[in-house]
Amino acid sequence: VIKYMRDNGILVNGMTIDQYIAKYGVKGKLDKGGLQAVKAALDNDANRNTDLMSQGQLTIQKMSQQLNAVLTQLTGLISKWGEISSMIAQKTYS
Repeated sequence: VIKYMRDNGILVNGMTIDQYIAKYGVKGKLDKGGLQAVKAALDNDANRNTDLMSQGQLTIQKMSQQLNAVLTQLTGLISKWGEISSMIAQKTYS
């Protein structure tokens, strides 16, 4: 857990995990209150990451909808172009 917190820059009450243990730990160990503060810091980080992931998913969904709208318009345009080409061909060969 400590390595994860170091690697990801997770702070406990505004301090790195090493600073927090040095300040509040006894012989490198935390009491129940200290462990609860560490748990709260980890929970906050997890919630923040979940929010960022949700925002990313919404962005992807919006882009997919826009792409589908463009493809629908493009399909209609190609269909009209085919109709025009057919009409020109009929006029040319009749």
